Order: sequence, then C-alpha cells, then structure tokens
Amino acid sequence: MSDNNKNLPTQPNDGGGDKHYIDIQEFISKASTAVINGQEANIQPYLAARGYTDKELQAAKVKLDQLTALNQAQSKEQGEANQVYKDFDDEKAIAHPIYIDHLDIARIVFKNNVVAQKELHLGNKRKKSIIGYLTEALDFYNVLNGNAAYKAEIAKRGVTQAEISEGFDAYTKLAALNRKKKKEGGEAQMSTKVRDKAYDELDEWYSEFKTIGTIALRSVPQLREKLGWLER
Repeated sequence: MSDNNKNLPTQPNDGGGDKHYIDIQEFISKASTAVINGQEANIQPYLAARGYTDKELQAAKVKLDQLTALNQAQSKEQGEANQVYKDFDDEKAIAHPIYIDHLDIARIVFKNNVVAQKELHLGNKRKKSIIGYLTEALDFYNVLNGNAAYKAEIAKRGVTQAEISEGFDAYTKLAALNRKKKKEGGEAQMSTKVRDKAYDELDEWYSEFKTIGTIALRSVPQLREKLGWLER
C-alpha cells in the first residue's frame, strides 16, 4: 500500500498536559499557604516591615483564586479538545483502511480511464494535509455516487452502492470532526495561554515574596515554617 498518510499527526498541542496542570495546582497550594498564614497577627508585622502588607497579601490571594479558576477552565477545555481528537482518530482508523481498499480496486478498474483517474484522485499518494486528505476521500465517494457508469464498473469488483454511501458518510463525519477539532483545539490553546500568563506573573511575585519573606523571618524560624518555608 503506497498511501502513507494513515499516521498523520492529529493530536492537539496541550501546552504541557496534565503534568503542567498538576504542577500549577501544587504551586497554588504552596503559595496560598504562605499568603494566608502570612496575614496572621504574629507574622504580618515582620513581613510588613519588608513591604508585604496585609493588603498586598490579600490581593495576592485573590490572584491565586483567579489562577485556580483559570487552571480548572484550561483543564476542561483541554479535556474537550482531547476527546474530539480521539473521536477523530477512532473514526479515521475505521474509515481509512476501507477507503484505501476502494482506491486500490478503483485503480485497477479505471486503469485505462484517464478522466476517472483524475476525478477520483487515483494517484499513488494521498495529500499530506488533513484537509487535503479528507477532500480527496470525499471527492472519491461523491464522484462515484454521482456517476452511474463509474458505479457500474466498480460494482463488478464488489464495491456496492451501500459501501459508497457508507464511505461518503464516514468522511463527511470526519470532516465535521476536523472542523470541531480546530474549534476545540483553538479554545484549549487560548485558555492555556491565559492561564500560563497569570501563572508566570504570580510565580515571579511569589519567588520574590519567598526570598524577602525568608529574610524578614530569619530570626523566627518557627514562624517562617508556618509559611511552608522550611530551612535547608
């Protein structure tokens, strides 16, 4: 079989996937502990002396809550995108081998018919792009279905009207799934971008807070530990 596009890359770019989601959840938990406990009456004066007032810590907690919501939204969008990609791959795994069988039969049946070869895209290789591949497959079944002479010829080799209709329906469904892939994939990428921007800003803030806060609490290690900053 010379048609080599059955392994076309179709999976979404998940921006780090579940691991990144978990990493951010761990960051939120760690940072929230420090921010919440940093507002306690016996700790706040040390931090405020270095500029980390109760008001700033409250603002940081709001941003952490927002990051939690963004992280959950990103996970939901990514899950929906992954499911559509899986649905597409599952449907393609069924439709593609049948389509290739029909192509191979058509190449023999129409080996002397140059017009049919062009109309049915009977070249040795399928288009490399997903769009091109789907277009060729839909054209193949659509042309067969609309040409009584072609149908009669290929029926002699066992390709029935029912198989032609099923092939057209299968690739119509794949084309719809491909459009949905683009939509869901785009939404997942956008939610990842928004989530990661919020995370990067908080990560930078927390790194500075931890460094300066550790200095502020150096003389009271038991209070520093309440923020989750264990001495190493």
